[in-house]
Amino acid sequence: MIVHNCVQGTREWLNLRAGIPTASEFGRITSAHQIRVAIEKEKPVKLLEGAETYMNELLAERILHEPQTKAVTMWMQRGSEHEAEAVSYYELARGVDTEVVGFCTNDEGTIGASPDRLVGDDG
Repeated sequence: MIVHNCVQGTREWLNLRAGIPTASEFGRITSAHQIRVAIEKEKPVKLLEGAETYMNELLAERILHEPQTKAVTMWMQRGSEHEAEAVSYYELARGVDTEVVGFCTNDEGTIGASPDRLVGDDG
């Protein structure tokens, strides 16, 4: 895993995410249920209807070298406003320290995620 230390929501963060599937959008590709069924039946994972649209969005980002921006929802805003308090509570309740990160990718840089924090050696 590669940890990119940047501030979430900034231009740098948007550029790191551009053109690669991210955890927040994986639900547009497939579901956990579909993956389980495919594994049990030893068949390919079925893609959801929105997968082609998402693929086109990612291709556009790659071709144009320009990340698409998305609206900040009420729930995203609320999460940002209460994040510090939630982190303090979590750290106290679990007896751990957390590490702020901006964006994480696999070693190949082909998929990524923006966790709020990492905890311990294994994240």
